[in-house]
Amino acid sequence: MADSTSTHIDSNTLEPLRVQTQLKSRYIVFDASGRLPFDIVFGLRRRSDSDTRNISFQTTKSFLDVPYALANGILSLHELRTSATSPKERVELDLSCLREAIADDEPALKYITLPSKSNRTAIRGQMGVTEYRYRVDPGSPLASIFESGKKYSIGLARRSLGTHSWIESGQVPSSSPSSTPSMTPERAIEHCSLVSNPHGGFAVFTVVRNLIWPPTVETRMRLLSPQICGDPNSNPIDGPLLQVTVTNTGSEIISMQTRGQQRFLSPWGPFQPESDDGLNAGRRPCILDPSSTTANLQLVDATTGSIIRDSAKPGVCGLTSGRPDPRPHVDQLVILRPDVAISREIELDRWVRGLDKGKYLIRLTPKGCWWHFGDVKSESDHDGKVSKRCIIAKQTPVVLESDDEVKFELIDGRIVEQ
Repeated sequence: MADSTSTHIDSNTLEPLRVQTQLKSRYIVFDASGRLPFDIVFGLRRRSDSDTRNISFQTTKSFLDVPYALANGILSLHELRTSATSPKERVELDLSCLREAIADDEPALKYITLPSKSNRTAIRGQMGVTEYRYRVDPGSPLASIFESGKKYSIGLARRSLGTHSWIESGQVPSSSPSSTPSMTPERAIEHCSLVSNPHGGFAVFTVVRNLIWPPTVETRMRLLSPQICGDPNSNPIDGPLLQVTVTNTGSEIISMQTRGQQRFLSPWGPFQPESDDGLNAGRRPCILDPSSTTANLQLVDATTGSIIRDSAKPGVCGLTSGRPDPRPHVDQLVILRPDVAISREIELDRWVRGLDKGKYLIRLTPKGCWWHFGDVKSESDHDGKVSKRCIIAKQTPVVLESDDEVKFELIDGRIVEQ
């Protein structure tokens, strides 16, 4: 890179800036109704340049501006077709209509910052990757190319990503990211060539007219005293229990999976499904499952706001051979009937043991669950699993979440309701 103190930089003397790029679609479907937001996700990381500055460039009219990049041959768009004679046919689409639609488009200027190799150690857990998402709106010129029921792929068409004007990241106004920064002569880097080396991944997705959405379920939480919740035939309960109640507010019966591997649409980052999407498509049981204790709960210090006990995090996925069976066992299901509440009580004594005296809050972390309309327990296959006809590959989850915050005070190791 050129010296930052120079007042003019000859573009011919600048070495190409090499970046590693990775493309994904945030979901494997594009919902034409627009209810499920859809993004093309870029993962970017600077390679071997020795410049220690964090530098920024415009995303508008660049390779990150997906319609612009497609219209100018930086990205490619293919329809993926399957047939008896050609199971993996890739047909490049005519984008002349897209070129005409964006010719007079003048979007607001936006910027992205790529940290230098020496400044990205703080985000080592993310492999030093900067993520950028391009939102594809259903009414946009790009979306008008997509046809329902068809499968598409967007990827880099070439290694050269064009030339860009770069500035130091400190020159981009943080309070107004869409405004034009002050590109003073000593700060501007003119016409820097950007090269992808290496690059990988494709944004692959299928277009659907409307996704199938579950009814809304309402989840409430409250403390119950031992006098209310105690069973005279069981061991006595020392302290209050947390009661969690789930109610199907829709008009149809649904079957919901409470434990086991959950399979539903999950968002993707540049390299893998996002573990912080709040829904966890893994095996962790939901709060309604008898095997679940406090795994879905979060304990917060009411005075400081710090998290004292967090919900269980998903573990590392194990390797599987062949195609895993997506069907849950019927004994993993609970039936939610319209306006019929299902409750369970959770003992909290062990969970709060060892905590200091003080005031606390209990929150429920969101959990996504596979579901199907109707009571499918009676339609199981011979192996005790849900019938194959009930399995839909592109399905949104039922989400168990609650706005309730259960408040209590801990005095001498005992829970006192506030």
